[in-house]
Amino acid sequence: MPNKPSDFPKFESLDSADMRKKYSSFCDGLKSIAEKLDISYDKLYVSKQILYEIIERVEKRRVYFHIFHNGMEMGELNECSLYCFWFLKLCPFHYEGAKNDEINQVLAFYIFISIVSWIAQQREKTFTLTKEKCSNLYYAFRYRDLSKEAIMALAESFVY
Repeated sequence: MPNKPSDFPKFESLDSADMRKKYSSFCDGLKSIAEKLDISYDKLYVSKQILYEIIERVEKRRVYFHIFHNGMEMGELNECSLYCFWFLKLCPFHYEGAKNDEINQVLAFYIFISIVSWIAQQREKTFTLTKEKCSNLYYAFRYRDLSKEAIMALAESFVY
């Protein structure tokens, strides 16, 4: 049984075709998000380099889950949470006329709420976000230092 770091294979980055596919898919999703938020997609810039780094970090965490949680898959809620965490930290989005951190916080918050709501619906579970909870959660995304694990726990707590 492997028990030393050298016993495990080294993480290999996604090949360029898979990375481009994930990047393209993400950018396509941003178009509909921009539309729903009533912002111009043409004024929204995505740093390809930073988004590539975020995709790779999420893929590394997928391996982490497999190794440290006895073969457990990361799951959609955790994946969404990780993307949102890295959006808040690395700020891959820029919007003409907005502060960089603010557009990243808005997009991370909207993506988080949308995905958590969708997953709850898929699982035939409840997702309720009162105006007060929404305000508190956005405040946390904007001003608090949330960890990856805290965002994952928040996501799980919203689906019941």
